[in-house]
Amino acid sequence: MNSIVIPVYQNATVLDSLVANLQSIAERACAPLEVLFIDDGSTDGSAERLRELISRGTNFQSRILRHNENRGAFTAAQTGFAQAAGDYIATMSADGQEPPELILRFFAELANGRAKVALGYRTDRRDPWTRKILAQLYWRLLRWKTGAPVSPWGVDVLAVTRDVRDWLLVHCPIPNQMVVALYSSGFAWVDVPFERLGTRQQKSHWTLRKRIRYAFASFTYRPGRITP
Repeated sequence: MNSIVIPVYQNATVLDSLVANLQSIAERACAPLEVLFIDDGSTDGSAERLRELISRGTNFQSRILRHNENRGAFTAAQTGFAQAAGDYIATMSADGQEPPELILRFFAELANGRAKVALGYRTDRRDPWTRKILAQLYWRLLRWKTGAPVSPWGVDVLAVTRDVRDWLLVHCPIPNQMVVALYSSGFAWVDVPFERLGTRQQKSHWTLRKRIRYAFASFTYRPGRITP
């Protein structure tokens, strides 16, 4: 069995497409699929819509977990990772920003045994040029601060083997350190390039304010300086 963890926050309008994509992934996957939806304090009926869609029947197992308040996508992902039962565990956005084929490529890369971590490496973004510039500046800031070789387009989705998941739960208790921690963990990783699709939602919930807060909350390997 393989698992997909999907943070859900105010995504009610795009869940039909999400479930259809998951059906496509499950149909082509080489192992049974488990999907964990983490409703991160949505107030738009996302959890109720998910239950309705799943009740119609799916070709994958699923669970819906809920936070009583919005805690952020990284915390939601950690909640799902802790509950996942798969040999390989991937993350996926709820709003359709990644092609479904990417998840299958993640699982294939981990199955060949050469890496224990697969990181989604964006080659481009189908976003307005202003958002592209801000996003690139943000990820370059994170790369400079942490010293981790993060893609200039960022890493939002990834997959790991179960033993890496276990390591993360013990050694990375702060959720928003997950991506940077993986680069420094010592586990072999592979970058999986993909072209990010435009979000199906009119407004992204991953705001500039949240990006900056994440960047400055991340730990760094750069030595501190003491000045007189």
